[in-house]
Amino acid sequence: MAYEGPRFPSGTGYGDDQAHAAAGLDGADDPDYGQGYPADGYDSSAAGGYDPSLGMGSARQRSAFGGDLAASSLDDDGREPGDRISVHLLWEGTLLLFAAVLLYLLHHSDPSALRGSALRELLLFVAVVGLVTTGAAFSLRAAVPNLALGPVVYASAMFFAARSDAGLTTTALFTALAAAGIGVAIAVITVGFHVPAWAASLGVGLAVMVWLERQDAVSVVNGAYEPQNHAWYWFIGFVLVSGCSGLFGLIRSIRRTVGGYRPTGDPARRRTAAGSTTGMLALIGSTVLASIAGVLLALGTRPLPTGENGLALSGLALGAALLGGTSVYGRRGGIFGTVLAVALLVLLCSYGEARDWSLSLLAIGAAAVVAGLVVTRLIETFGVSNSDDEDEASRSLGGWRSAGSSGEPADSWSSDSRSGGWTTQLSARTADDGWGDDDRWGAR
Repeated sequence: MAYEGPRFPSGTGYGDDQAHAAAGLDGADDPDYGQGYPADGYDSSAAGGYDPSLGMGSARQRSAFGGDLAASSLDDDGREPGDRISVHLLWEGTLLLFAAVLLYLLHHSDPSALRGSALRELLLFVAVVGLVTTGAAFSLRAAVPNLALGPVVYASAMFFAARSDAGLTTTALFTALAAAGIGVAIAVITVGFHVPAWAASLGVGLAVMVWLERQDAVSVVNGAYEPQNHAWYWFIGFVLVSGCSGLFGLIRSIRRTVGGYRPTGDPARRRTAAGSTTGMLALIGSTVLASIAGVLLALGTRPLPTGENGLALSGLALGAALLGGTSVYGRRGGIFGTVLAVALLVLLCSYGEARDWSLSLLAIGAAAVVAGLVVTRLIETFGVSNSDDEDEASRSLGGWRSAGSSGEPADSWSSDSRSGGWTTQLSARTADDGWGDDDRWGAR
């Protein structure tokens, strides 16, 4: 059986061709021939529907047809974030209550720990841990968790102490630049190859730990600045940095930009250029904050002990950031949750020392990470508004609405669209125009 050219002209369907052949018409004689299905027959006002004014390459159309917005942020289709800040405030109130209880218990067990030099050392330790935790929170909100912060702190302390005779300010700047170089290396691996940041930072952190194992005990030069004398200023500085970043995170546009690297579909698909840039800046900025914490550690601890690799500090910082309400998935976070979580964990360490408990930083960090993951689950469950859930559902349905138990699409197809859309085209077909006409399959 041979198919003749006139029966199947280019760009038409089989049924249209047969109908015109039966009527004795050629495609050129019928102005409606080969027009297909008009785009205006589809109700683009329906949720997730097709909009002829937009190209198929746009984010909205990819979302409407069930496409993956993996190269964008969670709200790249133009929706505003549906985050409930009240959930974070409620959790931060709970953290404040726990911290107040521990402060009372510490004062009751060892009042001298909250007076004089002991209090200044406690505040300085809070500032050191707080700066590292703030860096961890930055990287988490940008969806690029940095696990190399603890090793960077101790490497910065060693680097600064060994070269402190060249001038404290100059050496501190060189230390920050060296730490920024480590952050650039992590960022290039993470964004350049588009691999998980936790894996890239862990690999770089292990390399830094190898360097730490080969260092000898060092100390800052005599007569150098002693940060304990200004412990309150360093503590307030940490609170301002963490709190201001949380307040800026309340702005929807900033929160959306910072969380642009958060996956929305296949995590192996690349993010947008804006999301990648934010992720790189968060990785570099977090390592710089870790270097500042390392300089404070070197100035406050003389001489620096050997054998520290920073793993426990990484766990403590990650756990405090998660416990403070920063989501492990990125974007979502509180205001003063990081400050309260750091204060809570440091007070727990001090209270354990006052009660002669054998609590290690590794154990406290491990417990904080596990508890923080539970907090993340609560934040992601209750911290999303209903409108956000509905938009997610309509996107996944790809423009089809549920019509109860009937199983039929709801008003995505209006009566007007039926009259001028697909139904009109299909209803014009008769049984003679279909596959049942034996003459159309006759031998030739």
